[in-house]
Amino acid sequence: MKKGGARFARSIDFGFGGTAWRALPQLAAAWLDPCWLVVADAHLGKAATFRARGVPVPEGTTQANLARLTALIEVVQPRRLVFLGDLLHAREAHGQTMRQFALWRARHAKLPMTLVVGNHDRHAGAPPPALDIEVVDEPWPVHGIALCHHPQTIAGLHAVAGHLHPCVR
Repeated sequence: MKKGGARFARSIDFGFGGTAWRALPQLAAAWLDPCWLVVADAHLGKAATFRARGVPVPEGTTQANLARLTALIEVVQPRRLVFLGDLLHAREAHGQTMRQFALWRARHAKLPMTLVVGNHDRHAGAPPPALDIEVVDEPWPVHGIALCHHPQTIAGLHAVAGHLHPCVR
């Protein structure tokens, strides 16, 4: 992970269960060892879904979200990107949004990615296999941590979850 600079000026380091984390001002977290970038509730295609349902909202939100993810990847330089659920907003997001996401994924083809299934993912459907995103159910136990979409208690594990947009407890 790149050190210093304005991008980490408002970050907060914390730890639990013998793990070290950095909460980033871009609404993401870095699990410092194993150097994973963890984001939740990207909701790609949310605006496209609203437009498909007749709600007039601006275009370009998916590109902006993907640009923010790229900036985070450049700063953190993770060994893995983990989405804690709700990668896609709804099935209507599979058209243009999926094409944009596929182009973005191709630019980050060497970065392993995992999606912990969230409530919107069950309705939107899994990302196409060509995107090479591992899909796992929650809780996903890794190195003594349970990675989840919904906050929950798992015996013997500390849980890191999304869904509360964002919250640290």
